[in-house]
Amino acid sequence: MQYYKDSKKQIHAFEKIPDTGVPSDFVAITLEDANKILEEENQKIIDNLSYFEKRKAEYPSMSEQLDLIYHNGIDAWKAEIKKIKDKYPKS
Repeated sequence: MQYYKDSKKQIHAFEKIPDTGVPSDFVAITLEDANKILEEENQKIIDNLSYFEKRKAEYPSMSEQLDLIYHNGIDAWKAEIKKIKDKYPKS
């Protein structure tokens, strides 16, 4: 697999170079470079999420939360939820 980035830092991968070649603005990069660029882009997306979206992504499913309450009580559930709320406070 051959990896390239274009002028917009978008990653392109080719198993086989097309007969037409690669566009002139493509620069060959390593797989490690491609992964680093993708990680940076993912981090930008995460950084731009609201506190609500970040919390929602980390909250356990409702069935997991109910199971926690059933087995460990409401105070244990509150403690687990508070960790997430403290990690992503309302701005």
